[in-house]
Amino acid sequence: MPITLSELLRRVDPKTEERVEGARRRANTTVRNLLRDRTRLSFSFEDEGQRRVRQVSVTLDPGRPHNLQDIEFDDDILVLLELSKVRTLLEAGALRWSNYQSVNQMLAANESIQMQPLDGALFEHHQERFKELLQVLDTRDPLQKILHLEHDILGEYSYGTNFYGEEVGEVFIYWGIIGLVSDLLGVNVEDLTIVVLAHELAHAYTHQGFEIDGTQWESKRFKSVDKSVKEGLAQYFTHLFLTSKQDSFPDAFDAFEKLREKQAACYSTPALFIQFISGRLRAPESAVESGC
Repeated sequence: MPITLSELLRRVDPKTEERVEGARRRANTTVRNLLRDRTRLSFSFEDEGQRRVRQVSVTLDPGRPHNLQDIEFDDDILVLLELSKVRTLLEAGALRWSNYQSVNQMLAANESIQMQPLDGALFEHHQERFKELLQVLDTRDPLQKILHLEHDILGEYSYGTNFYGEEVGEVFIYWGIIGLVSDLLGVNVEDLTIVVLAHELAHAYTHQGFEIDGTQWESKRFKSVDKSVKEGLAQYFTHLFLTSKQDSFPDAFDAFEKLREKQAACYSTPALFIQFISGRLRAPESAVESGC
């Protein structure tokens, strides 16, 4: 019987919201400070004696069920979810089983540890089973379907104009989807949250950040530019943040890499960063084919 994505979100541990919020509070200022320093862009600018300020808030939401409620998965996704939670154990069993076999053989000659070694045939059986389960996860990976439903599935940067005529932006962090995807990736909720927060705030800075002369990326051009440019810039600065702050967030970069392997090509292709590498932050109207 098919299972909807909305139903899967209802199965996510409700404590996930608290964990995501804790990670957001811990990383928010650090992310913003590094992005401001490395992009040389700021959300404020002194213009003829008046301070122009851009406000970008961060809001938590379980997801967007009004867009996703009709997405269905085969009922095997429940088993795949549970398998994903023990993926690290499966990988260790499949790849490092020989290490345990050596220890098992040493038990026979060690008198201080009163434990008999296991039958060698059991090792081979379990190692093959672990390999088979990993193959099931790889070939029937529901992450591919989830991550390719839409590009803003984990978080979203949204922008518009308020009643004062000022540009405003808002970052949405979808804690329910983060909880679901973190299980499937085999990473901590907090680490994936930091990746999503950095990525979405990078969108905000590259769009609304003022350069030293007060110029910024026009919203009309930002909206129409090739998605590969926007995602490439956001990925570049996310990567820069995570590598610069590995002491503070040691496992977040691993979550970034595992996620990137499952995402569309525009999140990975080096050519996507050509606009930054060439020394010009502002993107052209068109760019390389996105792969999104």
